[in-house]
Amino acid sequence: MRRRNLYILSIVVVAVVVALLISLSGGRDIPLAKTGRGEFVISITRSGEIKALRSLTISAPSVGGKLLITRLIPEGTVVTKGDFIVQFDPTELLDRLEGAKRDLTAARAELDLTEAKNNLRERELSEEIRKKEIEARKAEGESTLDLENAERELDLARMKYETEAKMMRAEVVKTEVHIARAEERLNSAERSLKDLSVTAPGDGIVVHEKVWKGGQQVKVQEGDSPWPMQPIISLPDLSTLYVATDIDEIYISRITVGLPCLVTLEAYPDTSYDGRISRIGNLARSSHYTGGPNVFDVSVALDSIDARFRPGMKTRVEIIANVIDDAISVPIEGVFEKGGQPVVYVRTGGSFRERQVEVGRRNDTHIVIRSGLEGTEDIALMDPMEKREG
Repeated sequence: MRRRNLYILSIVVVAVVVALLISLSGGRDIPLAKTGRGEFVISITRSGEIKALRSLTISAPSVGGKLLITRLIPEGTVVTKGDFIVQFDPTELLDRLEGAKRDLTAARAELDLTEAKNNLRERELSEEIRKKEIEARKAEGESTLDLENAERELDLARMKYETEAKMMRAEVVKTEVHIARAEERLNSAERSLKDLSVTAPGDGIVVHEKVWKGGQQVKVQEGDSPWPMQPIISLPDLSTLYVATDIDEIYISRITVGLPCLVTLEAYPDTSYDGRISRIGNLARSSHYTGGPNVFDVSVALDSIDARFRPGMKTRVEIIANVIDDAISVPIEGVFEKGGQPVVYVRTGGSFRERQVEVGRRNDTHIVIRSGLEGTEDIALMDPMEKREG
């Protein structure tokens, strides 16, 4: 940031000197610039946007019924894990919960009744078998036919007991299945009821997602009825903010990961923040849907994160591609071409003298003079020869 401030200060000084020289030029309207020696910054300026590297998504719960948002935390609220986020109307689920409780109570009562009936029937069948056993013992001293009849009656009583016992067990199992299903419906309703009160799964800042309403996408709000599993809120992690920008492919060879950057928020243009290129995309893409120069995506890691930073904020990113120490530089418009050679016009007294120079690197406004100037001269910002001829 210090280099940035020094660079801006040097430009301001040059502008002031130009104005003074114009006022002292004896009424001539040829603008002047005073050459200087110092740090020369070569930068690439792009627009960007603050984004979060990590973000959690909160979706509408799947509860098997219509959803209605009754309370919603305001967008932009900074939350921590466990904080309230959104509440859905529980009316339908409360009715379902009460219904499940009634079904479970009825199923358990049915089981009690079935077991009581089965116990009674089991005693009746056991008593019938006991009587048949007594008759069979009595028939042992009688005729063979009477004994066979008694034993047959006993076998039939035992078979009847086994058959009805299986039926009674099946009836119990059937009732237990009804209980299990009623318990599952009750548990499901209780879980769904809890799902209607949504809390933050992690730290972040609340961003309302867009939903379709009236044929257009608008931010989710209280009274909306999202469908199950529809994203309704995102929670970008403010500790992972970075700046997303891009760069024209013609400049891609001039940047590398680690280059310093200056980031300025459009909302707060008076303050710049230091950062460095953390990632450069591997593939070029078109910068416009209808075509245009190809660009590479670039990510800028911030050295520090201001409390005013929010995802989605627009930024100005100045990528410091190179810094030349102790360089003589002049405004680009102060260098002209004569006979295929770069020249400048140095002010000498009340006139100008053409001087051939060797130029070097340039940025958006200035160019380095490798030789031909000492760094103390005043030069014309328009061709004085053309002015004289006019």
